[in-house]
Amino acid sequence: MYCPTGVKGRRSTLKKSPEIVAGSFEDVVVEPWEEPAYYLRDQSAVTDYLVAFKIPDPGERATLVETPTYVTKSGVNVWARR
Repeated sequence: MYCPTGVKGRRSTLKKSPEIVAGSFEDVVVEPWEEPAYYLRDQSAVTDYLVAFKIPDPGERATLVETPTYVTKSGVNVWARR
């Protein structure tokens, strides 16, 4: 899906998580995950999604997205012990 310029994400935090945890713990195990979170069936659904997340110019930006599409969420589980 199209990601508007200037919209800040959390990918940098995901990438830094293992390093942050390793600063205080040993035996760090990282389990990244990714899954489809939203199914956007048409341009109207894309516009609604962009409005909900306060993306500027949602109607115009929605036209840049091929539909149907999924919005994917990513995260990381970091397991550690001392």
